[in-house]
Amino acid sequence: MKLNKRIASQDEHGRIANIIKWCKRHNQTINGFPYGDDLVGSDGIHLELLVPQGTSPEKCTDALVQGYSERDVVTHAVIECPADWFNANLESRH
Repeated sequence: MKLNKRIASQDEHGRIANIIKWCKRHNQTINGFPYGDDLVGSDGIHLELLVPQGTSPEKCTDALVQGYSERDVVTHAVIECPADWFNANLESRH
């Protein structure tokens, strides 16, 4: 499975921080990683798996396999984010 991995840009920090906070608040993860999803027509979703920089390809692949088995995933992206984005205070606003 191709990972479609990229590094998050600073411009995405607010959007990604909100997704991470929502996932923490609602205890929603895929294999321990927060994620975002967008409906792609009637076929399913585009899954964005958010992982800390340096996460091994094996862990990313395991999470994607779990995501594909639990959801109707059509496309995906693995977005590597700075570790401190995952440790942000849930109450902070970006």
